[in-house]
Amino acid sequence: MLRLDDWGLDALLLGHHLAYSENHYWRSQYSLSLPRLRPCTGGIEPTSPISDKGLVQVICAFRLFNEQLEISDERSVVQVTEAIENSGHTAVFKD
Repeated sequence: MLRLDDWGLDALLLGHHLAYSENHYWRSQYSLSLPRLRPCTGGIEPTSPISDKGLVQVICAFRLFNEQLEISDERSVVQVTEAIENSGHTAVFKD
């Protein structure tokens, strides 16, 4: 989770872990999720803030680092909404 410590170091170590896993467990497929902590009332205060620009930088770095990493979904909003609702969940749209 980004912002628990230095996000640049976290991303670097995640990249090394991904490379190791792909080399040793090559029959498996991997996906990445890059959640980041946001300040909240009563919660922990993140020690290493990451801006939107920094998050995009990390995503682009992983995209360049690993050609298999997909960052797009070709489905329409209607198709994604239907898939979410068909799985028993509610689609929520928020700016």
